Amino acid sequence: LYFIIGIVTLPNYGVNWDEVNHLTRGQAYIYFFLTGREHYDQKLLEGPRHSLYQIKGYDFAYQKAKDGDHPVFSDNISAFFNYLFFQKLGWFSDMDSSHIYGPFVVTIFLFFLYFWVERAYSPFAALISVISLMLYPLFYGESHFNVQKDIPEAVFYGLASLALQSCFT
Repeated sequence: LYFIIGIVTLPNYGVNWDEVNHLTRGQAYIYFFLTGREHYDQKLLEGPRHSLYQIKGYDFAYQKAKDGDHPVFSDNISAFFNYLFFQKLGWFSDMDSSHIYGPFVVTIFLFFLYFWVERAYSPFAALISVISLMLYPLFYGESHFNVQKDIPEAVFYGLASLALQSCFT
């Protein structure tokens, strides 16, 4: 349910202030991983459906030389969602396809949170914990447009905490 609501409401959210840096870097890395080329092909940039964030001059060669201090994993996965759902399938807009990553990782976390709490306490407690997290306004809002930094970090720390706690119970 959370994933469906997250996808349906994606067009209601905009761009984060530093998202351009993450999206251009993710696009450059994904293009390199898929093609092995450090520079964008001119045909790609003239094509009908390429990402606005595939910018000549901000390709893999540039990113490799000037890469920042944020980890690139979420940038790459977000760009892969863009590649799949916008560039190849055309199901979502350029921006919304990049943002699918947020509701996706949150849904995975909610799934694991439910089963962990259900095993440790009860199905009712699990349902309350998942609903509480889903309805927390900052968490819900950030999962739509801050998909490269805060939400994946919270999800990965949360999954690590659940896994660590499971080792000792």
